[in-house]
Amino acid sequence: MKPPIVFSLLALLLIGLVAYNGLNRQPPITAITEATAAYPPGREPMTLPQDYRDTFALYVTVDRPDAITRKIYISPAAVEALSAGEDLPERTQIVVEAYDAARDSAGNLLRDDQGHFVPGALDPAIHVGELRSTWMIEDLAASSHVGDWNFASFDHDTGARFDEPLSDCFSCHDGASRRDFVFTQPELRRYTQSGTAQYRFCPAPGRIPC
Repeated sequence: MKPPIVFSLLALLLIGLVAYNGLNRQPPITAITEATAAYPPGREPMTLPQDYRDTFALYVTVDRPDAITRKIYISPAAVEALSAGEDLPERTQIVVEAYDAARDSAGNLLRDDQGHFVPGALDPAIHVGELRSTWMIEDLAASSHVGDWNFASFDHDTGARFDEPLSDCFSCHDGASRRDFVFTQPELRRYTQSGTAQYRFCPAPGRIPC
């Protein structure tokens, strides 16, 4: 076979391989991800905010007579909006940590210099409320809306959903309709005005609203 013919055949072979690879090239991973998104925008499942202790505002600590103390955080955009006289914005998140009050070796409750409980062991279930106008009833663990709020619990260490009933969250916060469904709204507004974390003693034990 003459060299020019060999070169022509090789060229045709290369062109064929390029065309074949082009036809069978897979779409970018990002395109596949976008095309197979499981949830409509605004209805993605809630997640535990990462590094909320560093990025969110600790606006109030609440002590209860059953020796439980709670630390409540809120997303920074909410603080900015309230400071400007605006309403809580879309995607506001509130995170609630619950601790057993620490005790000394004799079993007596420990208090700081202001008389507030000293936090002891952290309850692994972290409670989160998130404000979205896009929630549908099927996204909620309740049969009716409570404003635009949804609620979830997460394991503090893993971020996985904590297996517990959430219907009580909705029925409880429904009683705070005059406070945007946030029981600690007065403390939140005082925090946005002063920049100082607030304190509240709630005389009701457990999850009874006060």
